[in-house]
Amino acid sequence: MTLYEQILELFPLGSYEEDRAKNGHLSFVEEADVRKLAEGVTYRKCLYRRGDGRNVWVYLAEVAPDAKAEIAVSACPLKTIKPVTAHAADFEGDVLFAMNASFFHFFNNGDKTPYGIQVVRGVTMAEPGRDKAQYSTFFFAVTKDGQPILTDADSYYAHWKGKLRYAVGGGLMLIKDKGICFHQNEECHPRTAVGITEDDRVIFMCCDGRSEKSAGMSYGDMIELYLSLGYPIRDMLCLDGGGSTTVVLKEADGSFAVTNEPSGPPSPDWGSMGSGPAANMRPVADAILIINN
Repeated sequence: MTLYEQILELFPLGSYEEDRAKNGHLSFVEEADVRKLAEGVTYRKCLYRRGDGRNVWVYLAEVAPDAKAEIAVSACPLKTIKPVTAHAADFEGDVLFAMNASFFHFFNNGDKTPYGIQVVRGVTMAEPGRDKAQYSTFFFAVTKDGQPILTDADSYYAHWKGKLRYAVGGGLMLIKDKGICFHQNEECHPRTAVGITEDDRVIFMCCDGRSEKSAGMSYGDMIELYLSLGYPIRDMLCLDGGGSTTVVLKEADGSFAVTNEPSGPPSPDWGSMGSGPAANMRPVADAILIINN
């Protein structure tokens, strides 16, 4: 039995169609902001509406296969965390976009160690687990020859070990090999995800939640959003969400600004993250970056 089959025993699949029939469909309302960050890299802030009538603010960053940009990972030293703005500012390179990435031990005096794999500039900091844990098995990576992949620990040890330039762990796969993997979960939360199309276009997504302005998304909403973008989605993976969900863009003056509304709570290890949206930013163990090259 493969590791993925073992995961399905713990998190069995439900019916995506039945979920949509019960909870209604996600609908696009408006595009509030669109920016060309680099050749082949586009950022969009969009308003969607859930089937129950509540609004959801969504932030998308698309990296075309021929983009003049690189996808990278910033990681803290073991057992430390820092805000996504600091991940962007401290990274060596022209960072255009940054968002939170892997789950990590945060609550109940957790030691802040990220779950699963972590590879930075070809150096493997941690390898993926094979313990059937939903937060350490699946991962997003960029190979040393620039190919983006979403896969699992079995594939890593069989094919990808030693061949990755960047990698971070994730949660459950919601689309795998073009097939929907609907795990029954109707709870709405802030979410962070990554999807890859058949032609290797990478689409990062964050949504706000837990507020009157933005309800967050369920698994069914996330799947429907990706399928509605107009691209043939090959794979899609949940990353850490909730209070970790943070979107950062480089401003014209070179500073980094939080463009979403994080739900926090911030870590007690850090003081105030600033004012406005940054006030509820949670420091995280690693971040995904888009670098201008």
